Amino acid sequence: MENKTTILITLLVTFLCIASFSSVASAQVQTYYVLGDEANSLLNAYENTSYGSTGGWVNGTVSIVAWKPVNVTIDKDEIGGYNGVDDFKVLSMGEIWTLDTSDLGGDYIRANGSISVVRTAWWFDASPNDLPGKFVAGTWELYPTGAWGTNYVVPIATVNTELIVQAKEDNTDVTVGAGPAVTLNRGEDKHFADVPVKTKITATKPIQAGILTNKGLGGGYGWDTRFFTLTPRSLLGNDYYIPVPSFAQNYTSDEGMQHPDPVVKTNLTIYAFNASTGIWIETAGGTLGPITLGADGTYEYQMPVISGGYINEGDLWLNGSFAAHVYANDTIWVLGSADDTDDDYDWGFQSLNASLLMDYYYIPWSPANPAYVTPVADATFYVDLDADGTEEYSFTLDRLNMSTIYPNSTKYKVAPLNLTGAEIWTDGVPFAIQWGQDNNEDTPGERAVNTSADNDFGYTVLPLQKLPTLVPDIGIVKFVDGVKSKMVVHNQTVTFTLNVTNTGNVTLREIVVNDTLPAKLTFVNNAIPVQDSATLNADRTTTIIWQTNLTAELGPGNYTLITFNATIDPDAEIGVTHTNKVTVNATSDYGDAGPKNDSASVYLEGKVPDIGIVKFVDGVKSKMVVHNQTVTFTLNVMNTGSATLREIVVNDTLPAKLTFVNSAIPVQDSATLNADRTTTIIWQTNLTAGLEPGNYTLITFNATIDPDAEIDVTHTNKVTVNATSDYGDAGPKSDSASVYLERSHKVPVLTPFGIAALIGLLSLVAVLSMSKGVRKKRV
Repeated sequence: MENKTTILITLLVTFLCIASFSSVASAQVQTYYVLGDEANSLLNAYENTSYGSTGGWVNGTVSIVAWKPVNVTIDKDEIGGYNGVDDFKVLSMGEIWTLDTSDLGGDYIRANGSISVVRTAWWFDASPNDLPGKFVAGTWELYPTGAWGTNYVVPIATVNTELIVQAKEDNTDVTVGAGPAVTLNRGEDKHFADVPVKTKITATKPIQAGILTNKGLGGGYGWDTRFFTLTPRSLLGNDYYIPVPSFAQNYTSDEGMQHPDPVVKTNLTIYAFNASTGIWIETAGGTLGPITLGADGTYEYQMPVISGGYINEGDLWLNGSFAAHVYANDTIWVLGSADDTDDDYDWGFQSLNASLLMDYYYIPWSPANPAYVTPVADATFYVDLDADGTEEYSFTLDRLNMSTIYPNSTKYKVAPLNLTGAEIWTDGVPFAIQWGQDNNEDTPGERAVNTSADNDFGYTVLPLQKLPTLVPDIGIVKFVDGVKSKMVVHNQTVTFTLNVTNTGNVTLREIVVNDTLPAKLTFVNNAIPVQDSATLNADRTTTIIWQTNLTAELGPGNYTLITFNATIDPDAEIGVTHTNKVTVNATSDYGDAGPKNDSASVYLEGKVPDIGIVKFVDGVKSKMVVHNQTVTFTLNVMNTGSATLREIVVNDTLPAKLTFVNSAIPVQDSATLNADRTTTIIWQTNLTAGLEPGNYTLITFNATIDPDAEIDVTHTNKVTVNATSDYGDAGPKSDSASVYLERSHKVPVLTPFGIAALIGLLSLVAVLSMSKGVRKKRV
């Protein structure tokens, strides 16, 4: 009982260990592809808008900010395969790496920790060194490839809405709307022109997607362009906070005067995925709703209007009860479009579901303009402008209040004059954050209109710690005959099963499984798949390795099985647990997975097989008999050990001059009269199949004493018994019983006929005697 309890405890601990191991991920890796090939897809997207210009260029930047110390590598134009590291940099926490070039699309960025990446682009028709224009600049916040999805929708559109999708893996089939599938390889992107709202995008493997919208969105004036990153359906929800208000005034950069239309609107587009979606919009002024939308329906809402603005040496920030909370009874998506009905202010952003929001962020490239924040509950904010670990200032916000955070002021002069790399955090309360244009073109660091365009673009700061990241990970579970530990016996053959599972979210390659059979277990060479090698070591352990015959690529969530047999050696120690250990390793494009380990064990319990037999003749061990007498022999076969006995064989030898009477119970398998007149009787098939410890079985049979059996002699009947068990053989054990024929000393008894014959004989003797006497006398 103690051994069984130990095994149960071992099983429980083993499964708990497996559960804990599966929750421990390998080192986090983040990878990105830069969306938008400047010479192809992105240029085509610009040229297909209403600008009516061809032959221009597309320029841009990619900005990387480290959320912790990381190593970052860049592979240029990685389309269809890994080309090697073209650039490398070590970034400290909050440090920025900004790339300015007209050849960024398709670049592959890899980091061994959390980084934010934003991609800004603009079209121009003059020098390639032009800065972002006020008409056609836009920014996509890029999701790490671990967060890419296979299902997207275009939630917002204008007359010319351009879609660009990009593949993470080779042979990715992408379908846009009702169009034909297009196959893309890793890093390759594709432009789709004039995509209408509600267009569904599906792919056979993960992709990223972004859109460019044209004038007309949010009011529309002139050449307005907004970039929107499309979020995978799996990351959307029903609860959103929006911090970007509408503005009551719009200030020019050179005169401080308002535009003819003073209101700078921030319009929300709320997209419902399913029918009968109820939507509520909560602000400090009350709650609007429910608003019911059908499947793929949209609703437009203008954000509350805030007065004032950042004018030269003016206020450090704008704040107040001008945020909004949009929630629903089903999945929705909320996007914002900022527009002043002029060409100076046109940017867009998406909102993130509240479940993804964090309590701290690092801001990527932000050459001017403020960040907008709003908490999900009352909170204290801290701002570290230069990412030196010390906040420059703090402030408090109530729920449904918002604030702008500017890069500099007369009071807080921190170089450089932008928010790039700044850290913003709270006292533990999650908050929504966007960076983008305000209602002034002359905030610190911003370019004046007279010399170059203002920065009319923005983005959502992604919550990297809440997003899926690329984690190469692997797991292995081992069983023996379907359990973690099994009771076995000598010479038994068991089946080991190895389940190798990709527990990460990247494809694994070069999987190597290394299994070590313990001593006293012999490998049976019938593994599936066939092993690469099986080596018997000096300590009698066996090392078995699989690699070349395993799956070449194991996708996330998939598994592969290995099975093989092993036999318990006859000399394996009993009362001992024999443990079979296995280790697995693999590689991936994002780092190695493993080693991970598991084991399964067999246990030989210390049971002793033993058997006994007792033989009687007519209930005694020895009996006096006479010729022609029939006697009954009884055999009592007993399990005297602690293991169940099987294949019991009883072999009885009747001595010569005793004849077997064919009436045995149970019936014998055979009865053979030998040349020496002994008889061999065997029982097996009709005996008890499994004789448990302490139990017995009986055999009875008769024999007759032959008439010529020797007298004064003991005739001995011998019997032998053998059996097998899971713990070895029992027997042989023997016993005997005997019969004895004694010499006779009895007086004869005369019958009447005998008496008469005797009288006659005596009379004859008398007559003869008298005759002899007369003659003598005559002599």
